[in-house]
Amino acid sequence: MNNLKKYFFAIAIVLVAFFYIFDLSNLDALRQGTEGFYLQVSKEMSAKDSYLTPYYRDVRHWSKPPLHFVLPFPFYSTGLFSTIFSARLSIALLAIFLLIMTANWIKRHFNIEKHTSFLFLASSVGLIKYARIYMMEIPLSLLTFVGCLYFYDYYKSRKLKDLVIPSLLIAASILIKGPVSYILAMASIGCFFIYDYLKNKQLNLRPVVLVASISLALGSIWFFISYINYGREFFDYFFLRENVGKFTAKSYPIRHVFQGLIIFALPWSLYLPFSYLNFRDYFISTKGINTDKKDLIIFLMIHAFIFFVVWLIPSQRSHHYAVPALPFFLTLLLVSMVKSVENTKRKSFLIFSNIVVSIGAFLLLIVFSLITYYIDTISPGKDLAFFMILTLIILFSSITIYLKSHNITLKALSSLVFIGWIWVVVAPKFIPAFIPNKVVELSSDKKVYANVRKPFFVEEALNKEITLIGPNKINSLLKDNNNAYILRYEDYINHVDKKRTKIIHKWSIWRRRTRVSQIIEALNADNINSLRQEYVLFVSAR
Repeated sequence: MNNLKKYFFAIAIVLVAFFYIFDLSNLDALRQGTEGFYLQVSKEMSAKDSYLTPYYRDVRHWSKPPLHFVLPFPFYSTGLFSTIFSARLSIALLAIFLLIMTANWIKRHFNIEKHTSFLFLASSVGLIKYARIYMMEIPLSLLTFVGCLYFYDYYKSRKLKDLVIPSLLIAASILIKGPVSYILAMASIGCFFIYDYLKNKQLNLRPVVLVASISLALGSIWFFISYINYGREFFDYFFLRENVGKFTAKSYPIRHVFQGLIIFALPWSLYLPFSYLNFRDYFISTKGINTDKKDLIIFLMIHAFIFFVVWLIPSQRSHHYAVPALPFFLTLLLVSMVKSVENTKRKSFLIFSNIVVSIGAFLLLIVFSLITYYIDTISPGKDLAFFMILTLIILFSSITIYLKSHNITLKALSSLVFIGWIWVVVAPKFIPAFIPNKVVELSSDKKVYANVRKPFFVEEALNKEITLIGPNKINSLLKDNNNAYILRYEDYINHVDKKRTKIIHKWSIWRRRTRVSQIIEALNADNINSLRQEYVLFVSAR
């Protein structure tokens, strides 16, 4: 067993890589609504060989610094992968690399096996979701998170060699998201510095100043270059329109951020009461005793708090605003659970958390059973019923192992398989193609005009550029028989001259932002089609 144990970390990396990378090129997989924007910017920057200036549909677009957009460039240059696979792969590999660094750090400080911490973090809903899409949640959160972890090493050791990693990673996070990354890191580090000074009465300021100065200097280079090249145009766009604008945008409830933290930390967030009481017991038992471990836990708590609270300030709050705090939150849960899961005075809370997990998993099994029942209506296919039976077996097995095992590694592995299988393998099978193959075939020799929110995915599916157009402007183009048009069916009915056009294909996709109550109502009425949005491909009538 000891001989096998040395391979556990490598096996864990391979398993996580499978769930993070499998089927990344699927245009219709689960994704974030704005992913198409980031993909489009990266694609255009690569086509223009622009490493510093972001473009969106041929217009300079300084909504974000360029590092996120240039991450896939090495994969683009090989010519081996599609744009979407290259972009998503860059995020998946970055996530895996930074989680490996995290596992090494946790091993050194808490003596938790690397494969355990790696699987624990990687198996949460938030990591599985954002490691598979080309958004900046993973670079922003993990670069800043790992940078702050390694800052702690430098703060304690004061060795120059420990200065490099935190300075580079925090600087990189600035070039991903902008000044907010620096504010998050330095506010947290500054608060820990104050705590340490009040406790030890020693002014350990040099590490703070050096990391703050070097990371700011490196992270500011792009801002100076862009201002020199474009002046007020750049300043007004990035600092006023994009960043200050978040404080004046439509306000969303603060609860969204709290919900996001709980959802993205699943299943581990269900153990929050258990972990809270364990930490309280620990601090009571060590009251008046100064230990490095206590300092480290407080360091993580300060960061988790500030990385969360700062994102409550903007008006434009959303669930994903909780992601920057997620790694710190998960690390604290991990430390609490691993160190006290077997010999805790709080076993009743552990049992309660397992019961909650059981109920949630059982409800998911019911959902998949219903999906199997409605199979012919949702996604016809002769092999799909067998696939769903296989899925139920895999999910039931994962739940059983999760609940019966007291080993955190096995729990994390079960969570990875359970959530990963649903997210990566099952869900995409029930998402109709936004652009069916028939549409690609029928429009192959025509110039395509479309009114769509996500032009990147349409262009990738059609393998050519499209022209965006409002529905009320299409009638003026109908004289040209070489055009094809993609519209929602309701827009076609309301705006297009039916006598001068001919629908050559009609299809449907799931409606966005459908409420659970609407889904239940549709199932009860045996009317799944009410949850669909119809699109049409049409041409000029000859």
